[in-house]
Amino acid sequence: SLGQMIANIAHQWKQPLTELNLALFNLKKSFDLKNDKEFKKFWDKLVEHVEDEKSELVVLPEMPAYQWFPKLPNFEESIWQQAIKAHNDFIENLKLSTTVISTRPIQKGRYRLNQAFFWENERYHPIRTKYYLPEEEGFYEATWFHRGEKDFSVVRINHILVGVLICSELMFNAWARLYGRQKA
Repeated sequence: SLGQMIANIAHQWKQPLTELNLALFNLKKSFDLKNDKEFKKFWDKLVEHVEDEKSELVVLPEMPAYQWFPKLPNFEESIWQQAIKAHNDFIENLKLSTTVISTRPIQKGRYRLNQAFFWENERYHPIRTKYYLPEEEGFYEATWFHRGEKDFSVVRINHILVGVLICSELMFNAWARLYGRQKA
């Protein structure tokens, strides 16, 4: 029947996404536990999955290369520097044959920013910096970051217009509608 055929297609489509989601969950968990050996194992599994499925795009969690430091209510320079170094090392060693979108902490002069980027053809491309910064338990982002520019421009990635909202910015759906009007 048509219903069974659609259910089968949905299952086949969801299966790789479930595997990918599990790999990302384990990847993030190994970061949080500061377990480099586990991280490498799960990263290699993610790379293998991406290659096997011939994925064209991988969207990684916000600031994936270091534990979630904005959970701390007070800024600590040493943690900030460690997070920047971890992300620099991560990007330098990013060996995926597909496009990757994520974020990372950057220092621009005296400003500490959360920058969205995409990685394509072994090149780093900044997209935008996070504008809306929560300041609540577990998410002291206004303590750790300066507000980025209010720039919600689209970028072209692989002939597709893409708009990026970073984490809590998803709550501001006016920007998603703006991206839609820009054909993203």
